[in-house]
Amino acid sequence: MTRRCILHAGMHKTGSTSIQNSLYRNPTLEGATYVDVGVPNASGALMQAFGQWRMHSSPLRPAITPEFRAFRRQVSRQQLGQEVAKGGPCVILSGEDACRLEPAEVQDMRQLLRQHIKETHVIAYVRDAKGYMESIYQQLLKGGGKGLLLWEVLYPRYRFTLKKFDLAFGREHVTLVPFQTSALAEGCVVRDFCQRTGVRIDPSTVLRANEGMSRNATALLVNYRRLIGMDTRYGAALDPALHGVLRVESYMVHDFLQVPGPKLRFAPELLADFLAQKGEDLDWISQRIGHDVRHLGSASADDIHCDADILRLSPEALDWLAQRSGVALPPPPPSPPTCCLPSKSCANGPSSGCWPRAWVCLRSNYRLGCLRVRRLPCANLALRPHPAQAADRIRSTCSHNSVACCCQ
Repeated sequence: MTRRCILHAGMHKTGSTSIQNSLYRNPTLEGATYVDVGVPNASGALMQAFGQWRMHSSPLRPAITPEFRAFRRQVSRQQLGQEVAKGGPCVILSGEDACRLEPAEVQDMRQLLRQHIKETHVIAYVRDAKGYMESIYQQLLKGGGKGLLLWEVLYPRYRFTLKKFDLAFGREHVTLVPFQTSALAEGCVVRDFCQRTGVRIDPSTVLRANEGMSRNATALLVNYRRLIGMDTRYGAALDPALHGVLRVESYMVHDFLQVPGPKLRFAPELLADFLAQKGEDLDWISQRIGHDVRHLGSASADDIHCDADILRLSPEALDWLAQRSGVALPPPPPSPPTCCLPSKSCANGPSSGCWPRAWVCLRSNYRLGCLRVRRLPCANLALRPHPAQAADRIRSTCSHNSVACCCQ
């Protein structure tokens, strides 16, 4: 019997997490075996086995030597090969970070799969450029970024991301699907994936995950990220005083996701000039999938036109912040707020403004145990009896009263 592998290669921000969570260890899955690497998303295993895998050193972890990297790569390849080999006639390997592999690394992955699999079919979903950039912006923000409008970072690079699969597996074995509701079976990416791959699951087990944020939630999180002035993607791994910060951050981000409001949308004119520079890449992917990914949509009053728009907090967002921080906030200023640098004090003075106090209290409520100004460890901020007292305790611990803030 010919064994085949279905390689789900993303792209990012096209419902990959929903597909993975719905199929991973699902007892109702029929027609295929889901490759189990210990987590639903095999991206980490693929990057360790084939990609430029990086592990950051820290005082609690010795320097990562080239020998250790080579050993870890060998172990990852063996484990991945064993999981693929023990599957049934059809196996599903899902990891959207396969899109980030270099062309030579994709060829390397193909060689390993051929040791156990006769035929490999690649399936990937392709999102419009504007929708992708809006979604990946939120994802980077949730992961610890500061919400900067860096178009080159947000742009999907379609040709680099997808053409290497055509070259490695053959274009006839690569299916690229527009990530559009009208192009998906029943408007659901999980059901569409199952239908295209010939597998079946109980419809009641379909899970939705990694939902987007509202504009209000985005504004709150951008203000918060720029307030604390640290990138938690790396800080917790490098500084013992920040261990556990990422876990608390995940709780806070999850709570931010519940803030209602219109969806985050970039104004069409904000991206028009940049996308015009990517005409060759956009032409290639549009022709490849038979769908124009340049669609910018229509303008609306809630669109983001500049960085100041992202920072602006609506009355609904201010009400949420006041409720969660326990600090009464004044009405929003007539002009968009700007973020002070950590070394500068609030324009109205740290003792008179409510903005610094609200953000510090919010952070204390979630037990985020460090302050960017002094990088205080959790032990110095322990046993906070009431949110309203948290800012005073933090200020008394610091050698000065200047607190990085988002002010009028």
